[in-house]
Amino acid sequence: MPPNTLLLPFIWLLNGILALTYLTIENITMVLLAFPLYWLISTTEKAQRPWMMGAGGMALAGAMFGSLAVGIWLLVMASASVLTIRLEKFNPHTLRWRVAGGIAAYALVGLGAAIYKLLAPSMMSDSFFAQGQVYLSTIVGVATIIAPVGFLGMLVQAVWAHPPLEGSPEDMYSQIRTRGRR
Repeated sequence: MPPNTLLLPFIWLLNGILALTYLTIENITMVLLAFPLYWLISTTEKAQRPWMMGAGGMALAGAMFGSLAVGIWLLVMASASVLTIRLEKFNPHTLRWRVAGGIAAYALVGLGAAIYKLLAPSMMSDSFFAQGQVYLSTIVGVATIIAPVGFLGMLVQAVWAHPPLEGSPEDMYSQIRTRGRR
């Protein structure tokens, strides 16, 4: 048996480790995005969990197939959502629904931008589409920036813009339900 044959399993193992390292670095935003999405899914109550899982799956697909900017924005949105949900004491249940919807909507924007990027070169051959391609590219580019900024604005509003309360949210709910009588 040649001496090189004994080294082959170690070379294959090293090759596999290097391939996994490359794929991890190439998709680092998707790898990092998995952590806040896991927290969002695991801490969500049972009725909302399928929706949050769907939004998380769409976010991972958007980070994988979309541009690097889309992956970074999804990571920022998911991380800010975790922080906001931990800070929010007024109505965290509703905030979770808004987070799931916002992340899913932006994942669709990112996937749509990726599909447009794939189809744009083939549309150049048709003069009808070529005339409007600059306009359409501008809309796609602006949408990938404006949507997460609006989402982050919604998160800021959820934390700091509450009506003034005379007590805790539980006391207010009790007072509203019993009409001030105990």
